[in-house]
Formats: sequence, structure tokens, C-alpha cells
Amino acid sequence: MKNPIKTLDPNLKGRDFVIGDLHGSYEALMNLLTNVNFDPEKDRLISVGDLVDRGPESQRCLGLLREPWFHAVLSNHEQMMLDAFRGRPMGAYWFMNGGAWGMEAWNTWQKNKAFVTNELDRPRPPTDAEQDLFDLIDLVDELPFLITVNMKDGRKFHVIHAELPPGQVITDVDLADPEKVKGYAGVQSRDGDYLLWGRFLFIDFYRADISNEEKVKRTIAYKYRNGSPFNDQLSHILSGHTIMQRPLTILGQTNLDTCAYDSFDTYPSKWCALTAVELGTWSFYQATATQFRTVQPLTVNRADIDQLIEKAFGNGQATSGSGS
Repeated sequence: MKNPIKTLDPNLKGRDFVIGDLHGSYEALMNLLTNVNFDPEKDRLISVGDLVDRGPESQRCLGLLREPWFHAVLSNHEQMMLDAFRGRPMGAYWFMNGGAWGMEAWNTWQKNKAFVTNELDRPRPPTDAEQDLFDLIDLVDELPFLITVNMKDGRKFHVIHAELPPGQVITDVDLADPEKVKGYAGVQSRDGDYLLWGRFLFIDFYRADISNEEKVKRTIAYKYRNGSPFNDQLSHILSGHTIMQRPLTILGQTNLDTCAYDSFDTYPSKWCALTAVELGTWSFYQATATQFRTVQPLTVNRADIDQLIEKAFGNGQATSGSGS
């Protein structure tokens, strides 16, 4: 990783879309792009990561990194894959978390990197597909932790895979500093690096039925009754990693991971699909390989929280606005 931050200038020619975790769901992505009339000459697609594993076409999704219109952040699945091919300890977890599709290529890589003195023992060279994967892994090695998208109207959005570390006041100025972003990425959650693995913000709704909006709002109000991790100097964040049954905005962050890879099962859950948001219009879309639909996110803002706290405790207990 040469730079932990990638900054995109305003797109003066077309539109910007952000997609949730792809996980090999190439046909779902192509269906989505067709239905939104995506123009690769003008439009841009920004990914929250998890291009690979679990779905049917991991390497094809990884190949999107070669497209000039496609931009992605580093995620936990790409990091595990990278660790496997770089011989790091965390690489062993890749095969347990959907990386079996790359095991044959990994075996070839392992054998070819070994020092062999007897020419008769030297393994076969990699196949074209394996060499293609090795080349793509070099591109994964360059992925940033954070992409900041600047908009024509002066707004900006931050794209990360998971979450910023809690308990810190973080602003746009901080997220423009490469050393600070590296520091945030190094903060540990229970599973691993926070920007790649963190689940504090959305864990209450992991795969849960969130159709009861009032119940969701009460849960969030209780969790953030004394303040929130967001502030007026931090632009909106888009992420994935923790699977939701529909896109969910909690204060200053929107989660787009709606389990695209399960839409390929023989008996898929009806809600599983790839989710995208068009930043300029804040319109949300979902697609499987065969279906396309618009969708409304569930949004919980500071006013919702303060209203519920005031209702439960009275004016004395309501917090003042602290972020979006």
C-alpha cells in the first residue's frame, strides 16, 4: 500500500455509485449496471471491498481492479487473500472464510516460490488463470484503506470497508492525513484491524429483521443516548462488512452490505442482493443476476434519537445534537 488514502476529484462528466460487498457476484453487478444505464466513459463505481470469496466469480470481480472507472478500498477478505500469498500468518484464515476457490493457485505459488535444486523436482509453471490471479494480487497490494469522493456541490463522502474505531473524535481533516488513517487502521477490534473488521456500529442488526423501524430506532437511541461517534466536521461514511437485510443509515454512516453472495443459492433469501447508491441523488438500487429493484434505506438520525429519549426520560435526559 503506497498510500492509505485515495481521493477522487468531482466527477464533472457523469455519476458516482457506491456498491456494497460484492463477494464474487459479478453477474449481479452487471445486471445492476445495465439497469442504471452505467456509462464507463463518464460514470464511476466505488466499492466498499470484499470483491472475492463465497460467491461464484471471485477472480472475475477481482479483475475489475483493472478498469479505470472502478475504485475499491481494502477489505478483510482481500487482506486475508493478500496475507495468504505473502506468507503471513493471517493468510491461513482465508481458506476458512471463502478462499477455497484460490487454493489451487496458492499451491502453485507456494511450490514455485520454494528453492528447488533438482530441476526434475521443479513444479509446473502457473496456468494463465493462475498467473492472472498473481498479477491481480499485486493490484490488491495497492488498495487504500479509505476513498474520499468529492462532489460537484462541495459535499464529500468517505468510503471504508467496515468502521472507524470508536471512542475518538474524527474529522474530515483527520481523514485527509495518511499517517492518522494508518493509525486508525491499526486499532484492533475483537476480530482484527478496525477499518477492515470493526462491527460496533451495526452489530445489533447483523442479518436481523429490521422491518420494525420503531424497534430499530429504540435500539439505536439506547446505544447512543449519551452521544454518538459522529460530528459536524465529519462527512458521511459508506461501508459494508456487516450484513443487513436492507441498507441502513445510523447517524453519519450507511451500510450497503445486503449479502449479495447468497442471492445465488438454490433457495436464496428474498432480501439478499447487491446494493448500490447513486451519490448525487441518494437513490438506492438492488440487483441479483436476474432481478433489479429500487429500495429505500432505513435511516436513523440524531433527531430520531433525541425524540425517543425525550419521550422516555423527559427533556432533562435528551442529548444535544452531536453529528448527523
